[in-house]
Amino acid sequence: MRDSVIRGVVSVILTLSLLVPTILIPSGTAQAATIPTVETRPASFVSETAAGINGRIISDGGSAILERRFDWGTTISCADGWTASVGVSGDYFAHYLTGLNPGTTYYFRAWAKNSAGWSHGSVLSFTTSQPAATPLSFTSLTPSTITTSESTYDATLSAGGSNFNNVTPPGTAG
Repeated sequence: MRDSVIRGVVSVILTLSLLVPTILIPSGTAQAATIPTVETRPASFVSETAAGINGRIISDGGSAILERRFDWGTTISCADGWTASVGVSGDYFAHYLTGLNPGTTYYFRAWAKNSAGWSHGSVLSFTTSQPAATPLSFTSLTPSTITTSESTYDATLSAGGSNFNNVTPPGTAG
């Protein structure tokens, strides 16, 4: 009798399970956010004293990006500066550095922050351009020795303020 009761209960359970719609219950817990994945992009618009530095969010780590910044400097540690704000366009962000020194190599790195914390990209570098050469011009040209076959002049150049003695002008014997 006991076996028949058990078979009957199992039969009722199986019958009911066919009538009741299946409800899926997710297993496990929600995934925690991870730090974002950030890419440092090459510098742009590099001049003697300014440059654009660029970054990109590759992955937000499952949480909204709260901040984007750059650190930068004249050493690979990027310890000279930290940008306060950046321009954002979708996953891309940028900052324009000004007041840089001509002919200097600068290093920079993109950073981003979400609820899990800060992350950064690789360190890249750029070199500001050298200033254009200043043309030399004479500020004075004074004869120092004049003979019938040769003339010697003392000249002062304005670019360096240097005095060049015994300059023979073009077209004269020398």
